[in-house]
Amino acid sequence: MLLSAIAVSNGPHIWFLATILGAGAGCFVAYFTLAWGSVIAAFDMRDILAVLCAALCLQWALFVPVVLFGPEVKVALAGILPFLSWGCLRGFDDGGVEEGLPRIAPCTPSGKGTECCDGVVPRLSAALFCFALTIEFVWTCNVVMTSEPLDEGLFWLVYVCVLGAAALVMGIILGLMERWRAYRMELFYRTAFAFAVVGSVALPLSYHHLFFSYAVVYVAYALITATMWMLAWAVMLMRKRAPYRVIGCVFGLQFLALPCGFAAAKFMQWYAAAQADADLLPYVGFVAVVVLVAAYAFLLPERVLLLLSPRLLKLSHESLDDRCRDAAAAFGLTERETEIFMLLARGRDVGYIEKTLFISRNTVNTHRKNLYRKLGIHTQQELLSLIEDSLG
Repeated sequence: MLLSAIAVSNGPHIWFLATILGAGAGCFVAYFTLAWGSVIAAFDMRDILAVLCAALCLQWALFVPVVLFGPEVKVALAGILPFLSWGCLRGFDDGGVEEGLPRIAPCTPSGKGTECCDGVVPRLSAALFCFALTIEFVWTCNVVMTSEPLDEGLFWLVYVCVLGAAALVMGIILGLMERWRAYRMELFYRTAFAFAVVGSVALPLSYHHLFFSYAVVYVAYALITATMWMLAWAVMLMRKRAPYRVIGCVFGLQFLALPCGFAAAKFMQWYAAAQADADLLPYVGFVAVVVLVAAYAFLLPERVLLLLSPRLLKLSHESLDDRCRDAAAAFGLTERETEIFMLLARGRDVGYIEKTLFISRNTVNTHRKNLYRKLGIHTQQELLSLIEDSLG
């Protein structure tokens, strides 16, 4: 940021130095993301919902003074915020344990080779990659492919609108969750998808009025990021994954998607040099919508979210196993049926249970049929509802 403020030329030495500095900043962002993810894994979902929603809304507030007060404020924030972030994370390291705070988990392997083969983390990663790439692609096309890009003096108003819209949407969803007493992460997912599609379609329709498209895609980005953090937390809780592996895979692809989306938009700009940009914008919007629909319908459909949803608003790391044991004792399940019951409650499929317990698929199906009969249920959704009802 300091280099961009004082540079008077755009020569190769400036590009080289900016690249080195950017790589250093990228290393810090990667470390911070992994460390913050391991801290999040130690909290309960109820607390994480409040933290994520507040953080992903308030981030837009910092952009307002940057736009209003110029490069000096930008340089000051760039110098202060990394150290402030690092200082906050230090509180969750070894010294935080004595105060009863969670600690940053070490990078340890999960210990089960089958965990990498069930496809949940790759699905999350691929879906977030598609969303982030599309949002960056649409935003950059707003900048480079329109004859009258948004006036820089209005960017502060864009960020204020994004802050207000994101806070309103997240507040409504959290209110609905509280009312229904269940985690409904599909509400975040649906809303993020809707905002991303609307922002993509609005790009060619608002060729001379880009304010709306800018703001909508930013809200979509805040919502999809919140959704993926929650789903990553659910994977770490319900499937006992190592935090560094889940966070590294999911958000590593998110960060990779941003330069890919930028490069795709610049390629479109180069291709459009020989023809009117406005003629290409409908195709840009169409391609963006196709990618989003593919991610929503095939890479990460809502039925996958159901398997990752812990459902209960008061669920903690220990309470899921405790509630399963209580239900098993109440309904007279055998020890083996209880083991399978606890794995099913975490969203495990028959193949995983077969490999974990070293029993045949037919034996797993027989035990599942017996425990379903004893519990008086027929589907995994009813199994989750049974655990949820036991909260009362």
